[in-house]
Parts: sequence; C-alpha cells; structure tokens
Amino acid sequence: MPQKQEKIKVKRATEDPREAKMLVFISSIARSRVRVRRDTALFDDGILDSMNILDLIAFIETEFRIKISDDDITLDNFRTPGKIIDKFTNVAKKI
Repeated sequence: MPQKQEKIKVKRATEDPREAKMLVFISSIARSRVRVRRDTALFDDGILDSMNILDLIAFIETEFRIKISDDDITLDNFRTPGKIIDKFTNVAKKI
C-alpha cells in the first residue's frame, strides 16, 4: 500500500518566489520537522548535515541557474536561509 506523502507547510512570510521555493526545499530536506524561516540556524540547530548540503547546492545551482564555486561553499554562506538567499539570488540576478 503506497504511503501518503506529507505536505510541508511553510508560512508564507515572503512575496519573493525564489525565497519561498528555497524555504520549502530546505524544509523538505530538513532532518527534523521545524518551521524554516530566513533566520533559522541550519547547522547549529542540526536541521541540515553534510549530506543535505549537497542536495541544497544542487537545488540552488538548478533553480538559480548558477554554478557555486568551491570558494563559496562556506559555513557562513550557508548558515541560514537568509544568508543563502542573499548570497546566491544576488549572483543569479547579475547573470
């Protein structure tokens, strides 16, 4: 019998569709069920781990159509969804 997939609820706190997609994606790969907001500490709170970051990088590169350099893969750039959005949506807008 197929299992029902749970829908992940993200409170729409933004009108930016890129930000909304990012928050939904992070919620979908999170190790625990938490409400992910711009200021959620992804690694300090154990929401993401080293394996999740690979999925997140792939998502960002695909969604924003950018290539993230090895130099940009730092804890500071990925500490919170807000930092990720600010860093990589700005890069995507320049392209």
